[in-house]
Amino acid sequence: MTATVPPIHRLQRRRGLPPWIWAIAVILVLGVMLLALAPSSKAGSSFDRSPWGSREFFDYLNQQGFHVKRWQRDYTHLEGDGGDVFIQIGNNQTLPDLLSIDGPTNDWLEQGNTLLRLAWGGKVTAGPFSPRFATDQGPVQVNTRRRFINTHPPTTPAETTYYLEDAQGRIIALEQGRILVLYPWLVANAYNQPDLGNYAFVAHLLEQAGARTKTIWFDEWLHGYRIRDSSDLPEDVPYQDFIDYLSQTPWLGIFFQGILIFLFLLWQHNHRFGPLLIPSPPEVNNSLDYIQAMAGVLHRAEQTDFVLNQLRDRLRYDVAYGLGMTADSSLGRYLPEDGELVSQWAAETGRDGQDLQQLLQPKDQNQPMRPQELLAWLGKAESVVRGRR
Repeated sequence: MTATVPPIHRLQRRRGLPPWIWAIAVILVLGVMLLALAPSSKAGSSFDRSPWGSREFFDYLNQQGFHVKRWQRDYTHLEGDGGDVFIQIGNNQTLPDLLSIDGPTNDWLEQGNTLLRLAWGGKVTAGPFSPRFATDQGPVQVNTRRRFINTHPPTTPAETTYYLEDAQGRIIALEQGRILVLYPWLVANAYNQPDLGNYAFVAHLLEQAGARTKTIWFDEWLHGYRIRDSSDLPEDVPYQDFIDYLSQTPWLGIFFQGILIFLFLLWQHNHRFGPLLIPSPPEVNNSLDYIQAMAGVLHRAEQTDFVLNQLRDRLRYDVAYGLGMTADSSLGRYLPEDGELVSQWAAETGRDGQDLQQLLQPKDQNQPMRPQELLAWLGKAESVVRGRR
């Protein structure tokens, strides 16, 4: 009796990711979105095409006939002998103090040049957040409640001219070669709209400062777009330390990205996401394994005759059952004599009865059958059972 073992199926209970994994994923996504939307150190740059950049204002001035350039060197090299304009646009990260001016830039202003600085300043008031100021160049919109109030900036009021005023204060103050705008995004790309006059109004202020025939410099050194030469660095030590070197080259970003990737791989142990997949065990066929084992034993014992006798009995049964000469499906029951079986087979198939008779006759016991002869016998037996030559 042969036992058949059913295939073993792998049962795996699917489990969702732990809640803390989802929480971390949501926090990371929100963090990336906030970083992508928030102004960076590049905000205000004339290279920046984002809503916070000033690339469109740079192009606008160029189209209006102004001579605009980008400044990418240290402030000690500022050029211009009078009448030039230096535009600085920054946020709390790049220009934390609207009123504070470094020494080299102040020396440059004393030569008769003008500084247009747009950064956070003034004081927070109760004024409207998104007012539109009517000007000859069209409505100018800002989005801040900050205002210059009283005598702020702290200079002589008689020397200060204010623009864009409401009941709470002013947005722009012009004094002593300085045009101070307390809202850094007044000329940002987001305000390049047909119904707004932000660009035209600021261009009018620049024209009043005499910039029509002079050069307007956009400060890109402030945003990290820097060009250095030997005069910008110490003679003996070009970089203070390794961190200073990274901060002045693209390797800083690559360095931090590499650290993040390493930490991620360390946390994951170099495993894929999802549960561990366990391979299914192979299906077991006991009948085949038994037959193969028994065949190996008989082959090593050289029991070819025993195998042949078993095959003859099986052949007798298959032929008799196919001819309807036995109805019992089990071996060892009634089977007709070989002569009767051969005659009936020859009558039914129209073939020579000697083909079957030779297969049923015992072989000379003194001459064991060789494996090649046994294979030939099997081929003939298959032909007989299938009823073909």
